[in-house]
Amino acid sequence: MTRRLAWQGVAFRVPDNWELALHRNAPGGAHHIEIEDACAVRLELDWTFSRKERRTARFRAGHRKLSKQFTARATSKTRVPDLPEGWQATHYVFRETLPTRRRDRHLSVVSHDLVHATYAAPDGSILATATIHVLPDDPEDPVELTHIVTAGFECRHDPLRWQAFDIAFELPARFQLEGTSFDIGSKLLVFRAGRRRLYRWFLSCADRFLTPETNATEWVVAFLNGQRRVPGIVFLPAADGTVTWRRRRPHVLCHRDELSRWCFRYRVTFERDTERNQLRITVFNYREPGDLRWLSPT
Repeated sequence: MTRRLAWQGVAFRVPDNWELALHRNAPGGAHHIEIEDACAVRLELDWTFSRKERRTARFRAGHRKLSKQFTARATSKTRVPDLPEGWQATHYVFRETLPTRRRDRHLSVVSHDLVHATYAAPDGSILATATIHVLPDDPEDPVELTHIVTAGFECRHDPLRWQAFDIAFELPARFQLEGTSFDIGSKLLVFRAGRRRLYRWFLSCADRFLTPETNATEWVVAFLNGQRRVPGIVFLPAADGTVTWRRRRPHVLCHRDELSRWCFRYRVTFERDTERNQLRITVFNYREPGDLRWLSPT
C-alpha cells in the first residue's frame, strides 16, 4: 500500500507507513524534506524550481559530489532500469563489518542499500534528487521503492499542493511556507504572501471537542485566544456565528508586528470536515479588501 505526499509544489508516492519528518528551505531557492518510517529516515528529497543558471549549477554540483562519495564507499553499484522520463538512479550496496555483540569479539558483515536518483524536467522547470535508504531489516526492495517514488512524482507551480499526515489542500503559489508546528491532534502551517500572513490550523478528532452541546464559534474563539499565535489580537464570537476580533489593550492602535508589515485587517473562518473528522481554522492578516481574492483556491 502506498500514499501520496505533497510539499511546496512537488507530489510523490511512498509506502503508507512513511511520513514527513523534517522540512527546510535550503540556500539558493532549493527545498529539502526527509520522510521516515517508525525507525529511521527512509527518503531525502531535494528540489529547486530556480531557472537561474548559477543556482542550478550549484545544485547539480552538490549532488554530483554526493554521488562520488557514495561511489567511493560502495561495495557495488548498478543502474536502476525502466525509470520515467527525466529520471536516472543508481543503486548502491554497502557492506560493513560490525561486532555481533558488545561483549564478544565476533564480527559479522552487514549489508545495507541506498538509491540515489536525479530528475531534470524536460522543460527545465525543476531539478530534483531523491536518496532512498534501505537498512538491513527493512523488507522493501530498493529498486521497487525507486519505481514507486519516481513513477508518482509530479510538480505543479500554481496552485501548490500540500498533503501530509491528515491534511490535504491547495493554495496559490504566492503563499510561501513560513513555519510549522506539528503536535498530536493539532497541526499549524503559517504562510507569507508578500507582507500578508496566513495561519491554517488542522485539528483532528473534532467529534471529541465539538459535541452537540458545544458552541463551535465559542470553542474556536477560546482555542485561538489560548494559542496566542496572532500577536496583539483578541478573538470574539459574533452574533451571526462568525469570529470577529479586536486589539489587546496594550496595542490599541496596532502591534509592532502589524506595523512592520503594514497589515491591519483580519479574516477568521472555520469549517468542520465530517469525513476527516477534522476542524480547520484559517486566520488571514491582510492589507486591503482585494487581498481576500488571494485565498482562492483553498
